[in-house]
Amino acid sequence: QGGRKVSAWQVAELCGYSESRFRHLFRQHVGVSFHRYVDDCRAERVRELLNLGVTRKQVAMELGFAHTSALSRWERTRNGQKSVQDEA
Repeated sequence: QGGRKVSAWQVAELCGYSESRFRHLFRQHVGVSFHRYVDDCRAERVRELLNLGVTRKQVAMELGFAHTSALSRWERTRNGQKSVQDEA
């Protein structure tokens, strides 16, 4: 989904598992929670797009955030006040 938010329920349904079983299997095989994995993928996509010179507004739209402020809030929450843009 290009870094857009995806739910464990959606993926579990596609795989034919209950959400709890899917979450358990995912953590067992990947080593991190599904939520953490999706967030890590989104953060990587943010870095890629910013490195390509894409504007923060375009990054927010690409990743399914309502506004750039929502992207910034997600970054602060994820990184403990450190912006992904600061890491790029």
